[in-house]
Amino acid sequence: MQGVFSDLEILSVLFASAIHDANHPGLTNQYLVNTDLAYTVDLTMLAKISTELRRGDSELGVAASAGGHKLALLYNDISVLENHHLSVAFKLLTESGCDIFASLGTKPRQSLRRLVIELVSVLGGGGRKNSFIYTSTFR
Repeated sequence: MQGVFSDLEILSVLFASAIHDANHPGLTNQYLVNTDLAYTVDLTMLAKISTELRRGDSELGVAASAGGHKLALLYNDISVLENHHLSVAFKLLTESGCDIFASLGTKPRQSLRRLVIELVSVLGGGGRKNSFIYTSTFR
């Protein structure tokens, strides 16, 4: 890969690959947008809803709250999981002794961050319109 990609690009790809699912809640973006998980689930009610949905006669359906999950609210329903993975990873770098990029200068660090954000968005299929643009950042 040397000669094709710079060291910073390779580092960006490796880091993006490592963090692209950081702190994943096991739910989809759409589920987080449509659901308020602040409510506890009553298993009896869930079984009833499931049975009624299979029969096709439920008026209950899936009740979505007006707000959605706290992550959907935090990221304004846009690439919720991808933004969360990135936020968790970059916040971790601010912890004492965790900044693996401490030796990078300001410009390389900004470039790495920009590339990682774009790569995680592409890896996660986060719905960013123009995510194909990431290819233009590589030589």
